[in-house]
Amino acid sequence: MFNGRCSDPSLDELLGDTATRLLMRRDGVTESDIRALFSKLKAARAVAFGATKRAPGATKSAAHQQALLPRRTWRQRMLNSS
Repeated sequence: MFNGRCSDPSLDELLGDTATRLLMRRDGVTESDIRALFSKLKAARAVAFGATKRAPGATKSAAHQQALLPRRTWRQRMLNSS
């Protein structure tokens, strides 16, 4: 499952993992259930951040960029701005 990079595993890597498959089978969850949930979450995030089609090279909104910050970094920015 380790992809050799210093990053989180992809959804495909997680769903292909034997331990994950065993847990999903035990809990009665299918791969299509997980993918449908992620699709709904992606759509909800797009609505929440007012996603629109951007031209190539356009920057993301400040709200979207803030959501991508690690929690500690976001918290530090909030404390520093007070």
